[in-house]
Amino acid sequence: MTPDNTSNNFLPPILDAKLKELENEIKLYRVENSKIKNLREQLEKEKKQFQREKIKLLKQIQEEKAINDAKLEEEKQKLVKERILFEKHTKLVMKNPTKEERREIQGLKEQLSEMKEEFSKKESRWGAGQARVRNQVKHLEDDNKKLRGEIELLRKQSKQEFLALKRKTKGN
Repeated sequence: MTPDNTSNNFLPPILDAKLKELENEIKLYRVENSKIKNLREQLEKEKKQFQREKIKLLKQIQEEKAINDAKLEEEKQKLVKERILFEKHTKLVMKNPTKEERREIQGLKEQLSEMKEEFSKKESRWGAGQARVRNQVKHLEDDNKKLRGEIELLRKQSKQEFLALKRKTKGN
């Protein structure tokens, strides 16, 4: 055997091994790309779902606010009407109040005070409801911001892995 023949006999197995190694790296790269693609798709789905939920929640908030505003206005109007009636009645009764009328006036004043307190409680509950909904929107916005950060991180990782794989492939 000549030195050329021995070199040629060893060269094909070395090339074959290198070829198999590169093919394995390509398969690995394709699997990783597929995983990244699936993660991106999942993230996009979640992002779209989040946006739909956010829009739905904002719409719900607006509807609740409109309903609460209408109820509040209705209660204010009732209170104004009752106050006017009370004042008229009080003026009439004050002209010639008897002992029984004075008790009735006192009862009406107490009733008015209770109504004011009830109205104040309702107004407070409505405000608490609106605050709760605003808090939910803030949490959703924070979650959206976090998801965007995760998307950016995945993009950077994908790019780094791609560049590292590219460098590794060029180096071999």
